[in-house]
Amino acid sequence: MNNYYNISEQQPLRVYAKDFDLNESTDAILSCYFKSEAGDMREYPVHFWDELNAQSPKFRNQFSSYKQYGGATLEGLLKPYDTTGMLVLKANYSQTSYAENEGNGKFSLRPLPKLVQRSPVNGIIVCDVNLDGNLDALMLGNDYGNEVFSGKYDAGTGTVLLGNGKGNFVALPSVKSGFKVAGDAKAFGRLKNGAGEEFFIATQNLDSVRVFKCNEMSQPNRSFQPLAMDSYAELHHENGMTEKVEFYYGSGYLSQSTRSITVPSTVTAIRIFDYSGNQRNLEYSHLALGQYN
Repeated sequence: MNNYYNISEQQPLRVYAKDFDLNESTDAILSCYFKSEAGDMREYPVHFWDELNAQSPKFRNQFSSYKQYGGATLEGLLKPYDTTGMLVLKANYSQTSYAENEGNGKFSLRPLPKLVQRSPVNGIIVCDVNLDGNLDALMLGNDYGNEVFSGKYDAGTGTVLLGNGKGNFVALPSVKSGFKVAGDAKAFGRLKNGAGEEFFIATQNLDSVRVFKCNEMSQPNRSFQPLAMDSYAELHHENGMTEKVEFYYGSGYLSQSTRSITVPSTVTAIRIFDYSGNQRNLEYSHLALGQYN
């Protein structure tokens, strides 16, 4: 939500695209809503005049000064052109959110805490960080590649979200969690060493790789290493809850995390399903410390 555009359902961000000057190249114009001199909200082109001029000399000849262009609405900018067949795309929701599967094909979109809304999110790892039987999430990301007029989106330093198992999260800032990735962060992966310790590895464009170890997950915990054709596991907890954990090939922004999972002590049994629909059962007490096949 920490962006230049203040997007909403009533005042979306739009892109208008067409070959306005008939040079066989598509001209794309970005627009959003700003307060006019009259005090109401109107749709204006986002681009500076020089940027628009770089697309076509027709836009340059349409205005005589920066002041005149500065007062031009999107409707006024496009008025001289044939807009038949023009492509119009819009974005009306900018909150970083997650979709909760409520069952029976129904999903609900739930925005995450405001601490997550400071910057774009590129890397996400979902796992049980504090081993309390509830899924948590680690998130990172900034974006240094924006237009000059909007500047960098660089307010993010990395966030840990502790879940309560009911769809709500407590956001921990870097100063409390010790998880800090403040650069142009992109890829994010989770790895294990031979001793079963878990590490979180984050990349930053033109900057150093950051490696973190979670204290709780670095203790001698039981873990499960899926076979190549294993698709997902059902973890049955002592409180009666059942947790589904998928084993991914590929995760996040150009990333691949380990398919091995740490199994908390609250789990009483594990049911494994492969891609063919076959299943097998494991008891928690049968899992060895370290890796298990």
